[in-house]
Amino acid sequence: MKGERTRQHILERAIDVASLEGLEGLTIGRLADELEMSKSGLFAHFGSKEDLQLAAGVRRAAGLSASHGPLPAVAELLESRRVSGWMLLRRRLV
Repeated sequence: MKGERTRQHILERAIDVASLEGLEGLTIGRLADELEMSKSGLFAHFGSKEDLQLAAGVRRAAGLSASHGPLPAVAELLESRRVSGWMLLRRRLV
């Protein structure tokens, strides 16, 4: 359970950073520093920067869908193409 709480905490911070600065500002090093974790600790929860970005994008899309109604296949698009979809989400939804 602690691992899942840590993962959720990482995702929340990743969404905050990406919302303000885009994917350029969302780096493993920056998150590790801000969360007072090691880079390897972050990699234990997300295998790569791209996996972290994808998870943050999907979670953000789910949150927006819950508050603003269904979003047509955004999460599926991100997962199927494994795109760094944060900028896509920002352009479409913000």
